[in-house]
Amino acid sequence: MPEANLHRNHRPFDLVRTFLIAASVILLSGMGVMGLWVSERIEEAASRKAAVIAALYVDGVVAPYAQTLLRPGGDTTEARARLDASMARGLMSRQLMAFKIWNLDGMVVYSPAPLPEVETVDREALLVARSGQVYSELKAAGDSEAVGSLARQVPLLEVYAPVRAAGTGQVIGVVEFYDDATALQVELQDARSDSWILVGMVTLTMLSILFVVIARGGRLIDSQRLLLQDQVLKLSTLLDQNRELARTVDASNRRAADLNERFLRRLSADIHDGPLQLLAFASLRLSDRTSAEEHNGSSEGREAVVGAMTELRQICRGLTLPEIEGLDTAAVIRRAVQAHERQTGRTIPLLMPVELPALPNAENICLYRVIQEGLNNAERHAEGRGADIEVCRVDETLVVRVRDSGKGFNVRTDEHGLGLQGLRERVIGLGGEFHVTATSAEGTVITVQLAIPFT
Repeated sequence: MPEANLHRNHRPFDLVRTFLIAASVILLSGMGVMGLWVSERIEEAASRKAAVIAALYVDGVVAPYAQTLLRPGGDTTEARARLDASMARGLMSRQLMAFKIWNLDGMVVYSPAPLPEVETVDREALLVARSGQVYSELKAAGDSEAVGSLARQVPLLEVYAPVRAAGTGQVIGVVEFYDDATALQVELQDARSDSWILVGMVTLTMLSILFVVIARGGRLIDSQRLLLQDQVLKLSTLLDQNRELARTVDASNRRAADLNERFLRRLSADIHDGPLQLLAFASLRLSDRTSAEEHNGSSEGREAVVGAMTELRQICRGLTLPEIEGLDTAAVIRRAVQAHERQTGRTIPLLMPVELPALPNAENICLYRVIQEGLNNAERHAEGRGADIEVCRVDETLVVRVRDSGKGFNVRTDEHGLGLQGLRERVIGLGGEFHVTATSAEGTVITVQLAIPFT
C-alpha cells in the first residue's frame, strides 16, 4: 500500500495533464494560423474594395479626357487643362499622391507632376491592367519609389486601372495612381484587432470547455484507477493465499502418498510375520501325518494352505516397493517393467526416450504403482496379450500409457476396482491427469500425465 500511495502522489505529467497541454498547443497554433489568415483576407478585401472605388472614380472623371490624350494625332491641350483643373480641386487633390496615364506603348502621356529622368514602373502591374483588370497593392510608408519624398512618408494604395475606349470597351491605356491609405491603414488595423480579439475569445472559450471536460474526465479516471488498484491489491493478496494453499495441499498429498507407502510396507511385513508364519507351521504339521486316510485328507488341505501362502507372498511383494529412492525416472520405469517380467515370465515392450526429465520421488512412486497395476490387470484380465508401455514427453508433461489387447470393459458402468480408483486419487493428488479407455476391439489403455517440475 505505501508503494501505491507513492505512485499516486508523484505523477508530474499524468495522462490528463499531458493531453491538456497537447490540446492547448494544437488549439492555440490552429487559432493563430486562422487569425493570420483572416487578417490577410480582411486586408486583401479592404484594399480591393478601396482600389475598385478609386478606379471607378477615376474612370468616371478621368476617362473622358483620357480618350483625347490616348488618341494619336489629336489636340490634347484642352484635355490636359481640364485634367490639371480636376487634379487641383476636390477629392483628387486631397487623396491622390501621384497620377499618370500610360498608353499601350509604355509611354506616359499625362502626369500633373514633372516626370523624373528615370521613370520607375511596376511592369507586372502594368501588364495586369492592360489585360483589362484592376491591380492594387497596399504599400507601407517609404516603400514606393514612384512618388515624391513627402508622399513616401504615408502608406499608399497603388492602383493600376485600365482605360477603355468609349463605345467599344477596348483597353486603350492604363491609369496609374497612388492614393493616401492612412485612413485605410487605420481601418485595417482596427479590423485586425477586432479579428484577433474574436479569435482569442473563441480560443479561450474552447480551452475553458476543454479544460472542464478533461478535468472531469481526469477525476473520473483517477477514481477508477484508485479503485482498480485496490481491487488488484485484493486480488494479489487472494492469489498469494491461493498459492500458499496450493503448496500446502501439494505437500499434504505428498505426505499422504509417503504415509500410504509406509502403511503398505508395514501391512506387508505384518502379513509375512503373522498369517504366513502360522500357515507355514500348519503346512508342516499336515505333512507329518502318516496314515493313508489322514494322508489323503491332509494332502488336499496342505495344497490349499500352500496356495494361500503363495498368494499371500505375491500380495506382500505387490505391497512392498523395491528400493527406488535415488533412482531417476527412467530407471524407476524400467525396474517396474522388469519386476513384472520376473514375476510372469513375459517380455513387456517398453517404448521410452533415451533421456527423460527427473521427477520427484513421490511422482516416481506413483509411476511405479501405475505400471505395476496396469500390467497386473493386463495379466489378470487379458492374460498378458498385447501388453506394452509407452513413455513420452509432451511440452512440460510426462505421459505414460499402459496398454493391453484384452476384451476391455465399460468405463462408464463397470466398477474400476480399488486398484484403478486408488491410482486415480494418487495421480490427481499430485496435480496430474488419469484417464482410462477400454473397448472390446482395442483393449484397455491407462494414460497418466504428470507435470515436469521447473529446474
